[in-house]
Amino acid sequence: MLQWAIELSEYEIEYQPRLSMKGQVMADFMLKYSQKPAQRKEPCEEEWWTLRVDEASRSSGSGVGLLLQSPTGRTARASYSTGIPRV
Repeated sequence: MLQWAIELSEYEIEYQPRLSMKGQVMADFMLKYSQKPAQRKEPCEEEWWTLRVDEASRSSGSGVGLLLQSPTGRTARASYSTGIPRV
């Protein structure tokens, strides 16, 4: 290090060594800026969505009906038909 300080002094640059960092400073830094693990909470029963499925089979084909209900009571309905005739 002394050699570097001598070589830098030719260009009027002063070398100042870094001061050692205390262990607690590094620990505090890591604690402050590290990401906390995501905490997952289990959904309570009032937060569950409900999916009801109904199937149908007829000579013209088979299909399925879906009813999705949110925790707030809103519903979405859908029905799908395969169009494949029964054998």
